[in-house]
This record gives sequence, structure tokens and C-alpha cells, in this order.
Amino acid sequence: MKEGLLRFAESYGVGEIVVNTITPDFASRLRSYELVAGLF
Repeated sequence: MKEGLLRFAESYGVGEIVVNTITPDFASRLRSYELVAGLF
């Protein structure tokens, strides 16, 4: 997944990616951000 996100950013010529997660509750949202953060 990390490589895919980096390729995505490179293809648009950007230095950062903003992640927005729509989940039914705060705990799920927090966990999804933790998973993405763990990639980097």
C-alpha cells in the first residue's frame, strides 16, 4: 500500500497526501489513520 500511495503522489507531483476516512465511529476512524501512519 505504501508504494501505491507514493506512486499516486508522484504521478500528481505532490509532496504530501491527505487521507480522509468515512467510518461509522471515532474508534474505527482512529484505527484507519493508525494503519496508514504505520506505513510511514
